Amino acid sequence: MSQPLHILLVDDNPADRVLVLRELRQAFPEVSVEQVTNAEQLTHALATGGFDVVITDYHLSWTDGLTVLRAVKVKFPFCPVVMFTATGSEEVAVTAMKSELDDYVLKQHLSRLPVAVEESLKKTQLRRDYENALQQLKASEERYRAIAEVVSDYAYGFRVEEDGSLVTEWTTDALIRALGYTPEEIARLDSWLDVIHPDDLPLIVPLTQRLMAGQSQTGELRVLTRDGETRWLHYYVRPVWDETSGRVVRLYGAAQDITERKAAEDALHQQFMRISLLNQITRAIVERHDLESIFRIVLTRLEDHLPIDFGGVMLFNAASQTFRIVARGPKSQRLAATLKVPEGTVFALDETPLAPCVRGEMVYLPDLTKTDVMPLRCYAHAGLRSVVGVPLMAEGQLVGVLGVMRRAVDGFSGAEREFLSALGEHVALAARQAQLRTDLQRAYDDLRQTQQAIMQQERLRAVGEMASGIAHDINNALSPIIGYTELLLMENRGLSGDARRYLETIRVAAMDIANTVARLREFYRQRTQQEALFPVDLSYIVRQVAELTRPRWKDIPQQRGVVIDVHIECDETAPPVLGIENEIREALTNLIFNAVDAMPNGGEIVLRTRVEEIGKWGNWDIGRSKTDSISPFPNFPTSSQVVLEVSDTGVGMDEDTRRRCLEPFFSTKGERGTGLGLAIVFGIMQRHGGRVEVESALGKGTTVRLVFPPRDGVETDVFPTHDHVPPLPPLRILCVDDEPLLREVLKRMLEGDGHAVEVADGGQAGIRAFRAAQDRGEPFDVVMTDLGMPYVDGREVARMVKEVSSHTPVLLLTGWGA
Repeated sequence: MSQPLHILLVDDNPADRVLVLRELRQAFPEVSVEQVTNAEQLTHALATGGFDVVITDYHLSWTDGLTVLRAVKVKFPFCPVVMFTATGSEEVAVTAMKSELDDYVLKQHLSRLPVAVEESLKKTQLRRDYENALQQLKASEERYRAIAEVVSDYAYGFRVEEDGSLVTEWTTDALIRALGYTPEEIARLDSWLDVIHPDDLPLIVPLTQRLMAGQSQTGELRVLTRDGETRWLHYYVRPVWDETSGRVVRLYGAAQDITERKAAEDALHQQFMRISLLNQITRAIVERHDLESIFRIVLTRLEDHLPIDFGGVMLFNAASQTFRIVARGPKSQRLAATLKVPEGTVFALDETPLAPCVRGEMVYLPDLTKTDVMPLRCYAHAGLRSVVGVPLMAEGQLVGVLGVMRRAVDGFSGAEREFLSALGEHVALAARQAQLRTDLQRAYDDLRQTQQAIMQQERLRAVGEMASGIAHDINNALSPIIGYTELLLMENRGLSGDARRYLETIRVAAMDIANTVARLREFYRQRTQQEALFPVDLSYIVRQVAELTRPRWKDIPQQRGVVIDVHIECDETAPPVLGIENEIREALTNLIFNAVDAMPNGGEIVLRTRVEEIGKWGNWDIGRSKTDSISPFPNFPTSSQVVLEVSDTGVGMDEDTRRRCLEPFFSTKGERGTGLGLAIVFGIMQRHGGRVEVESALGKGTTVRLVFPPRDGVETDVFPTHDHVPPLPPLRILCVDDEPLLREVLKRMLEGDGHAVEVADGGQAGIRAFRAAQDRGEPFDVVMTDLGMPYVDGREVARMVKEVSSHTPVLLLTGWGA
């Protein structure tokens, strides 16, 4: 503001006043604010005056904003009033606007208050200027009537013939000079009507009729100069009535050239309309929170009300120094289609004349036919001649450019360019606010996802800690089962095929139990570099697990009269994935069991393997909202991936259940479920660098996809398998374990390989046996000891062995997992 701003603030809420003062002083550093908090202070302020703007709250303890508005307007009609409120309705806003309220601001958008103040001051000044112009016009008209016969720019007279026609009687030199005609040229005109502007000729007949009826006439009329220029005249014509003949016989008149005044009025009106449009657009975009809708509303209003022939917005990428077209006006779309320059088209900065925009300067090209810039030639060929490029600046940086065009050469006046510059500031501010809101929402979403991930990790950690406490005892119970099973398979060559298959199934199942217990505590950790991944044939795993789970999906349901069909659809061309076979087998087993539980009345399970191109999630294209991978892993950077899919025709899940189904301990099975099945699957796929996708709907079944990255997309150490391992020479081995069954199994297995084995039932006994062998000169080649033993554990045994014989290998056995 050129002068210090004086504001009257009417508000009895101290907290609101602090917020309003902060906004005002940030926008207007030299502002002075008189605060009114009661009726007495308001009465005094209105009596004193001296303020430029009144800002009032709608809800006041002693009155309301509408009453304040009326009181101000009665005393000071041209003083702008801005109202703000937190709970105002549209009805209140409409009532206030009808009472000459200048602007209306919601408290949740209080940052718009300085803009409302500034726009209100501008509108008030325009209203003052307009009223002054009207008063001057009225005064002029009165003067013209009084002195038309005495003083005028032009005087003229007509003689009225019997047939009613008018013959020019005389004219002044001033009129001749003003229109550029010589007296001889005027004499040669067919009619004095030849100097009337064609658009005003329809006015002449009714004007003449009123004059012939003896009525004096005053008004405005356009005439043409000799060079075709249009001039505005304010005229006064007085008829002379002849009582004898009973008709008008002469017309005398005077006129004043008001061309400059009309131009000033027109400019004032245009300026008023542009400010009104600016205010209208600002109101429209302030409530919008995304860039696309902001840009489109701006372009639509410009096409309708400025107007323009073509408009668009380009965003600027500072890193690549390029512009990308992101929006066009609805009317501009048709022309854009013919030009074949669609939204999304990218231009390099050096291919455009928009370099000044980077510095915040507007670009105006009055004639595109005279430019050599290649992208603009197609617009020129389409008939567009002039263009304005308005920089959209945020915090001193170029965000984008608002471009508007017209078909006329030099089609934008200085006032219009000034308006577009002001509009650009509003659009840039709204765009910046929309971007900040988007960034805030994204940050909030990221924070929420992070919190959910941390909560999930903590739940997994709790599972792992609980599992580690019981893993030792479970593994001790499983070890004899596994050991004796392997002994039976090794020592009994005459087993039948069914017996050997049963024993192998028992061994595989027992090993899977041991691995499951060990992995429960590892949900929260990633795979370590020491864990090896081997090539795994998923199709083989599918067939193997289908056979292992047959009792669960076939035999047990059939006892209840329920039929479940399992179909296998394997892509034999699918390459092996890198993984841990027993973990993948466990994941698939859990999925099959879940599918069986989801079909209490029977149904169909499909086990499928296939190769999928990168760039799709499951069966859907990327970007469609239906695609929702629950696992948080991104797309893999290579060309294809292998998918293991389990589909059922069961009861399905609602959306909330589907989103939570991977959480540990979350179960819909009541007492029958632990809520660990899918959580284990999640952990397994996390360690494999893959992801889990779940598609489900109530009554439509469920499909779970295990998506493995391609082999060239995983960095890992892959240890080759060997078909033949050469046997070791006979060794003297000391086995230390406090579990009798485990000691016996180890002894039998090692002796079966030709080794000499001595056992000890605890850590202290093991130490004594090792020292005694050393003293006899018959040292052990290897010591195998359990880690968890009472009194003296495996660590102490290993420490003592290394002190006595540092070169003797020591193997630690544990049921506690990694």
